[in-house]
Amino acid sequence: MKTRVVVLLKVLAAAAAVCMSPGMLPGEEFHVMPGGGTGAGTLADPWSIEYAFSHPSEVQPGDTIWLHGGTYSGGYASYITGIASMPITVRGYPAERPILDGNNDDARSLGTVLAVHGAHVVFRDFEVTSSDSVRPDNGHTNIPQGVTVYDSQNIKLINLVVHDVPGQGIAAWSENTNAEVYGCIIYYNGVNGTFDHGMYVQNRYGTKRIADNIVCHQASHGIHCYGSSAAYLDNLVLEGNTVFEAGSLAGGSGRNILLGGMSIARDPVVNANYTYFLGYNNNSNIGYSAGTVNAQVTNNYFIAGNVAIRLNVDPAAVVTGNFFSGELDPADMPVKYPSNTYVASRPTSGQTVFVRPNQYEPGRANITVYNWSGASTVSVDISAVGLTVGRNYVVRDAQNFFGPPVATGIYNGTPILIPMTGLTTAVPIGTALFHPVHTGLQFGAFVIFDAGDGDKTAPSWTSPKPSFRAPCTMRVTVHK
Repeated sequence: MKTRVVVLLKVLAAAAAVCMSPGMLPGEEFHVMPGGGTGAGTLADPWSIEYAFSHPSEVQPGDTIWLHGGTYSGGYASYITGIASMPITVRGYPAERPILDGNNDDARSLGTVLAVHGAHVVFRDFEVTSSDSVRPDNGHTNIPQGVTVYDSQNIKLINLVVHDVPGQGIAAWSENTNAEVYGCIIYYNGVNGTFDHGMYVQNRYGTKRIADNIVCHQASHGIHCYGSSAAYLDNLVLEGNTVFEAGSLAGGSGRNILLGGMSIARDPVVNANYTYFLGYNNNSNIGYSAGTVNAQVTNNYFIAGNVAIRLNVDPAAVVTGNFFSGELDPADMPVKYPSNTYVASRPTSGQTVFVRPNQYEPGRANITVYNWSGASTVSVDISAVGLTVGRNYVVRDAQNFFGPPVATGIYNGTPILIPMTGLTTAVPIGTALFHPVHTGLQFGAFVIFDAGDGDKTAPSWTSPKPSFRAPCTMRVTVHK
């Protein structure tokens, strides 16, 4: 198998019109710091996070609330409300590391570190976790969760890092209308292998877009779109996610992607997602139980656990352009859906690399590597990422995101090398948990950042300044 680098190029849609729209224009800025109060919301007189999330009257549509570095210990409910053309942004301050920590009675009482209500709000570029060294196993009600999206409209969770919470990493329920979870790094969440997922999602009205996230090493499933016969699983879009080693935190197995439940999943889109199991436990499942209506399952990589995929879709489903490695359920998929690639076992030569530029942060991209040959390094074409020649870059391993960078340098316009040896996973926070092993030579998930002109090894993952990019379309270029 020849080496292939698949670079997904993103093209700005109607960029000129979007850049002039009201929602892209900057508004007022307010500042939040640990220990802040109810004053002016300036750098000299910052707000507390509780006060900011209560939506003070000073905050108007189009404004930005900056979260400065430090630990915010509590359980927080946000009622911030913007308007459709001018959302309000809550964002980690550039080059700082704000951490919302749920190791406290407030978060346990609330059931989540961050509860999202309100409307038309973008939450981005901060960390949600729990420093609790003991995660009690209460079955279905492990708390706190990380971020929970409740009754709300048009909420975006962008480039968050959600890890080591006792319950779900991110939950987004049917009472929300239109939500996007994009570019988040989600790992080590949950306690048991039955209920604790990276993401738990349902949807009734509008669309939920789950895109370009890296979800790995949960206690149970990776992305879990499921519900009872009374739940809704309509208009779910899963695109560009890298999901692997579900269940490893609990020492067992979970599905990397599950979309389906006791009610029919209507109009789901599962496109260009990349999955992997180190061993042969479990699988991904589209159409579980009640099946689907008008499913689109396209351009994904499903690498076998016990089977590559379990598929239960409607006769009108579109299943094309996928790569399936391993056994199939149903076994006659090659006959039903011939426009896919089917291999009995994993390739043993070459590499396949996917580069997905971040829609909201120029110079940032997810890099997913299938290193079939077991080479010690992999060459990656990053020309589509948006880095200018002469800029510093940092590459971080999603399995040890806050560890040392795996590669740094100055971009010179040529492909970069990412090492596939000597990589280790982060140590989970909490006792009685398994320490997942790294996926090693054959598979890796990385994030590249524009590090600007400063310290190439700085721990921040935020961009140098605020930026918005239009929704993107993609085309695929294959370099052999």
